[in-house]
Amino acid sequence: MPLMLILGATSEIARASALRFAQEGWDLCLAGRRPDALQALAQELHAQTGRTVDCVEFDALDSSTHAALWASLADRTDAVLC
Repeated sequence: MPLMLILGATSEIARASALRFAQEGWDLCLAGRRPDALQALAQELHAQTGRTVDCVEFDALDSSTHAALWASLADRTDAVLC
């Protein structure tokens, strides 16, 4: 299954996009600064679509964390939405 990484996943545009991608058959990896909001969104999307939805904490302003995120997803991610 294709995997879409969504950065800033809890914004309204990202939420709507995530739902659409999941409905189209994409698995999702939601990234953002608020783990509780990411988990709630992941549960909602999984319940609505049955797709696999993972979460990772990500702060675009903290560049010291970026390398670890990309390394963990490099071989799996088919597309990125930011």
